[in-house]
Amino acid sequence: MPLVQEGKAALALDPPVSAVTGAVVRWSVTRDGPGDAEVSPGSPADTATLKAHTAGDVTVGVEVTRAGHTRSGRLPLRIGLPEGLLTAGQSIGRDGRIGATEAEAAGTVTEDFDPAYLQVRTDDLGAAPAPVDYGSDPDNRRMQPATGAALDRLLAGLGRTEPLTVVSAYVPTDPGLAGQGRVLVLRDDRLLMIDGPLPLSPAALAARAFAAGFDHITVQAPATNSERGSVRLAVAAGEQLTVTPSPPTAELTTESGISVAVGPRAAPVAACFRPDGGRVFLADRGSHRVVAYDLSAPPGAPPGAPPRPAAAAFAAAVFTGPLPVSLAFVGGRLFVAHERGRVVALDPGTLAATPLATPDAVALGTDGTRLYLTATDGTLRAYDPQSGTQLLDLPLPGPPGAVVPVGPLLAVLLDGPRFCLVDRQAGTLHGDPVTAPGAARVLCAASGPTDGRLYVGVDTGATGAGRGALQVYPPGAAVPDTILTAFPPGTAPVAICPATDQRHLYVATAGLGGTGGRVHVLDTADDTWLPLPFAAGDDCRALAASPAAAPFPPCLLAAPGAGGTLLLADQRPLGQDPAQPPQLTSRQTLGPDADVRVAWSALPFGPGRAEPVAFDAPVTAVTGLAPGLVRVRADCLRGPVLPYQCEVLPKDPQAVIGKGQYDLVLNVLNWFQPIGVEFLTGDLRAHVHELAGADAHLLPAFTFPTYHTYDQLPFHRPERDDPP
Repeated sequence: MPLVQEGKAALALDPPVSAVTGAVVRWSVTRDGPGDAEVSPGSPADTATLKAHTAGDVTVGVEVTRAGHTRSGRLPLRIGLPEGLLTAGQSIGRDGRIGATEAEAAGTVTEDFDPAYLQVRTDDLGAAPAPVDYGSDPDNRRMQPATGAALDRLLAGLGRTEPLTVVSAYVPTDPGLAGQGRVLVLRDDRLLMIDGPLPLSPAALAARAFAAGFDHITVQAPATNSERGSVRLAVAAGEQLTVTPSPPTAELTTESGISVAVGPRAAPVAACFRPDGGRVFLADRGSHRVVAYDLSAPPGAPPGAPPRPAAAAFAAAVFTGPLPVSLAFVGGRLFVAHERGRVVALDPGTLAATPLATPDAVALGTDGTRLYLTATDGTLRAYDPQSGTQLLDLPLPGPPGAVVPVGPLLAVLLDGPRFCLVDRQAGTLHGDPVTAPGAARVLCAASGPTDGRLYVGVDTGATGAGRGALQVYPPGAAVPDTILTAFPPGTAPVAICPATDQRHLYVATAGLGGTGGRVHVLDTADDTWLPLPFAAGDDCRALAASPAAAPFPPCLLAAPGAGGTLLLADQRPLGQDPAQPPQLTSRQTLGPDADVRVAWSALPFGPGRAEPVAFDAPVTAVTGLAPGLVRVRADCLRGPVLPYQCEVLPKDPQAVIGKGQYDLVLNVLNWFQPIGVEFLTGDLRAHVHELAGADAHLLPAFTFPTYHTYDQLPFHRPERDDPP
């Protein structure tokens, strides 16, 4: 049992020294603040009794002397609060000071706070939900990592299954600590049961929070007669980012590596274009946001040359709730489903959110007229996208997944290797559920571009070759007429997207090794693969092709989940003879917010050395180089020009310079540029007529210095008589 004020604890030495002749034992207590206790030596001398007087931290010391030699030991102890000590309006600091103010105990607001880095709690949504109820306000889930760590300690100390209510957490309009995610207001809302445990009073909950290490605790009286009292808990400022190793180990050997990830980080799982193609939306499950990018064709293409590929520019982002996983654009609005949670409708321009009255969602789909939703209660629902009126409530023959329109039908993926077909007009099941032959799971599905065939991606369960397959079903059929298995070993299809030309299909695969993260291209005219895939670089579930109405050449958007990048590729090579995969034209870093980039570093403590493999990716491997202690650190740097960068701009924004002048500028920069400084030259390159081609975006937008030695001779202009 934890030691509380006015409580007692028995102490003993390990190993015991009572049998050692001539050993003298001396016990002592050192106060580390208001905490106070006294120790009474026992019999034998290597035992003692500790009596706690005041809540707080103390250190118990012991010295053993024998034959003129003394050895000592120390034990830090935290004396807890009695459950009935604090009354409404009273507060206590982490060190045990009764009446301490929040500013004294937890500090004040910090200037470097950024809401983009707040942690979003999802511990109540897993297979083993944590005993906590965040309510309907999504901001109750947002807090700094230090706040979340203290809440984890509190929940672990309570050791119960009934949820603890979070009344409030992050309050954006609050000028104090609550506006920085460093305050929790908690309450025990359990019902009074004659034969069950009693709800914790605010004073009892305050005592548990004190033991969990919150920096400031205040007992609050009920706001109304119908409510219970609560506790306001605050923490001191801490690191705003988290670094998580995988596997979760703190030790690695030299020449081996582990993977580390920064949190929060971007992890897009779905993409959706606006019908006019001018804006694309990403469901970012990692940072719990919906992100919008505006797309346009950059001006400046030479006369007679083909239009330049589309470019993406960050437009806006909004936090709509935890774990956004599915998007659908219909009726002039963007609908967002959250994993096992609510559905909201977003204004495509402002991203203002309006909740939709639906059951907890699994996935969304649309046929251009209606919004379809598969729900956690095992039903398929249909809604009018304008009014939100429910038009269909159909029980399904199993737990549902994705829903895809296929001609006059809907295909709904079910658990395991099954899917079912639904008649859209009648709102009834079309035949019995279909079991995909040879499949362990159905993963994704899409309709053929023109003929109404259904393409279903499956995982066969194999561990090597033959793990993934693409099954092709004729309209309304229950048996595939074609099964395509030419995927790299160990990979399976996870996303399917029709190309803009209405002939090809993009099939993204995921798996282990270097073959994961490819986007294969299928010619649906004869169901054959193009020889080369599009290399996305990582597993890619966010995949979308621009609509035909877009005012720029057709492009493919791919956002690898762990790569932290947004890729745009030109689809025009599909029209070549022979057809070629899309050509990469743009690559952007996806951070937890606009203009935020990750920078990794490894700080040695002594001889230990390690090195991150990728210095700017949200997930990177770290390789051990020398034995010792190393701290791996992630920093998020904000701004178009970072602290180690310097941008080169022309004086005249309308200037046009030649390639020779541009090369001269780069040579000058290369000669005088100091090591460690990066000159951004992307904007300058945009003014060079010769570099305005389709591949201009693939050139590096920066220069870096050559390494000069201290004894390097000065530059000497060659003369006529000099030797060759």
